[in-house]
Amino acid sequence: MSKFSDLKNSRVFKDAVARAVLLLVCGLVLTISPWLSAQIVLRLGAAALILYGAYQVFRYFRQSVDAGQGLFARGLIAASAGLIALITPYLVLELVPTLIGFVLTAIGIGDLENAVSMKRRGLTRWHVALVFALVVVALGALIIVNPFFSAMSLIRFIGISMMITAALELVSIWGLNQ
Repeated sequence: MSKFSDLKNSRVFKDAVARAVLLLVCGLVLTISPWLSAQIVLRLGAAALILYGAYQVFRYFRQSVDAGQGLFARGLIAASAGLIALITPYLVLELVPTLIGFVLTAIGIGDLENAVSMKRRGLTRWHVALVFALVVVALGALIIVNPFFSAMSLIRFIGISMMITAALELVSIWGLNQ
């Protein structure tokens, strides 16, 4: 029996093919239906937060009087966040990108300040820093203005990246078959 036949029948080979197919299917789902994908991930995350919160509250009541500092509050906050995510998924899917947009805009404004400082110091490449800072501010503002589109675009990009990765893995596996 050849070395390839041994490889082809091995668990590693079968796992690699299964992983590539799974990546491809997940990538297709993310690309074709980003809203559904986001809802599924959000609901799973919300369920995890609720379970974590309930566990922390349970631990609080099982501990002695002095033990469990912050367990009750941490549990209530986690469970509340999970419930909010379950009840208003659209709000959460807009809120997170909006916050990211504000952070990017703030970073870009800081970078603008750095570009101006570079110009004042007479550095020759200050204009490169200025262009990058303006791009970051523009991206942050775009996300703030349309957070839902930004989130769905990101999910599609992740899906496309997963499909490309899957295709490359399948090509590599196919190359071993030659």
